[in-house]
Amino acid sequence: FKQYPNLTIVAEDLGDLRPEVLELRDHYKFRGMRIVQFTFDPEGMEEDKTHLLVYTGTHDNDTTYSWYCKQPASLRRKMRQYLWKHGYRKHSFVDDVIDYSLDSNADMVIIPMSDWIHAGRQARLNMPGSVGAPNWMWRMKDLRAFAKRIKQIKLDLLQANRINHD
Repeated sequence: FKQYPNLTIVAEDLGDLRPEVLELRDHYKFRGMRIVQFTFDPEGMEEDKTHLLVYTGTHDNDTTYSWYCKQPASLRRKMRQYLWKHGYRKHSFVDDVIDYSLDSNADMVIIPMSDWIHAGRQARLNMPGSVGAPNWMWRMKDLRAFAKRIKQIKLDLLQANRINHD
C-alpha cells in the first residue's frame, strides 16, 4: 500500500461479521460502510464517524421512500422528529435523509439515483436471495424527474461542502 498512497479501498463491513474482518479493515485503514436505512435509530444514533462511506441505501435494499413508507407510523414520526430536531426540515423525508447523509462526517456519500428522484418500490434494483425479474430490471427511462431536481441537488451538494463552488 505504500506504493499507492492515494488508493482508496472500501471494506464491506456490513451484517454479521467475524472480528477478523474488522481487524483487517482497521489494520489497513480501509474505509468502512454505513447504510442509513440500517443504522437510522432516532432513539440512539451512533456517533458519526469519519473514514467511511455512507449510503442512503444500496442496490440490495429498498429505495429510501419505499423503506420509509413501510415503517410503522410511530417510527416514522420519531424519525421525522429526530431530523427536525437536528435542523432537517424539508418537505420530504427523503430529502431530509439525503441532507443528513451529506452532512455526515463520512469521507464519501453515495446517493442512489432512485433516492434523488424520490422513486418508490418499483425502482428497487435487487432482492437478495431471489432470482430473475424484477431484479436488475429498473431503468430510469425518463430524465424529466432528474432534470426537475438538478438545481436542488447541486444546492444540497454545495451546502454540504461535497462539491466546490464554481
